[in-house]
Amino acid sequence: MIFLIFSSCTPDGSYQEENARDSNSKPNLIKAIKPTSPVTSFSLAKKKARDEVYYDNKKTFYCGCDFTPTTTSGASLNPENCGYKPKRNNNRSKRIEWEHVVPAYEIYKNLSCNIDGHPKCVKNGRAFKGRKCCAKVDKWFEHAEADLHNLTPAVGELNGDRSKYRFNEIPGEERNYGSCDFEVKNKIAEPKETLRGDVARIWLYMIDAYNLDIEDEYVEMLKSWHISDPVSNWEIKKDKRIMQIQGNYNPYLY
Repeated sequence: MIFLIFSSCTPDGSYQEENARDSNSKPNLIKAIKPTSPVTSFSLAKKKARDEVYYDNKKTFYCGCDFTPTTTSGASLNPENCGYKPKRNNNRSKRIEWEHVVPAYEIYKNLSCNIDGHPKCVKNGRAFKGRKCCAKVDKWFEHAEADLHNLTPAVGELNGDRSKYRFNEIPGEERNYGSCDFEVKNKIAEPKETLRGDVARIWLYMIDAYNLDIEDEYVEMLKSWHISDPVSNWEIKKDKRIMQIQGNYNPYLY
């Protein structure tokens, strides 16, 4: 695995180029998202993901359920056709939602717009903070939230149940969603083994691209998943499409 020059984005909105991790790196192949990227909002990113990235691979990430585009960025699915059985939320099990593999919370949790709010974050005379505030006033978060490398189509119910939980391994093999190999327990989510590399490479990319503060122990776990589950052809194809839209690759695929 050769890692390449990677320009990383900092919370103040600036970008810095890190030293190459390998002397044989291909210069200028990897670029961070720049403020001029056409993907300027989460709503736009969802539409582009559906129509320009997943247009010929309309399957949910974790369960492999086929979906059919409906609204501006949404899609419907028939859970029974892929063996998915709702755990509790039957309505959300019939639609896809664009999930952040690295939860948005991991991106905005340390930002001042989340902790203290902002003078512009006021609605009907009441101040608010958190994700909505950060999306309104913080350009750095706006671009991170809309990063196509981090967006995957998921069964809506799974997206809701996974919430902001991190991935890790869960003892045993409970099946709470029919034949879909996805588990959520004790604030941990576990994807099937053949997706763990995909998940890890997205996490490692986002950590580098946005200087996320993630514990070394968790990064080491991600690296082990990255090694144990090799890069797939679809990951490469998807990455090249995203490069055409937002101008950067995920270096962990090459």
